[in-house]
Amino acid sequence: RDFRGDTVHPTTLRLLDELGLWAKFSALPHSRLVQGTFDVAPGHKVTMVDFGRLRQPHPYIAMVPQWDLLNLLAEAGTAEPTF
Repeated sequence: RDFRGDTVHPTTLRLLDELGLWAKFSALPHSRLVQGTFDVAPGHKVTMVDFGRLRQPHPYIAMVPQWDLLNLLAEAGTAEPTF
């Protein structure tokens, strides 16, 4: 598989939860990006995005290795009769 990124956005996290895959997903090694804050001058930071304000069950971007997510989805797919 070719690498294409590792961000999983809040709406996708909600979908994983709705599909019953949250427990397996949350067990994967990952980090959470809740805010995008940048230094714009010495001692001065600006928050450009705050995912914590979203009305989502998982208000953040998950940073997870793509191959781990793809393996989880492929494994879950084997339980489906049309996969």
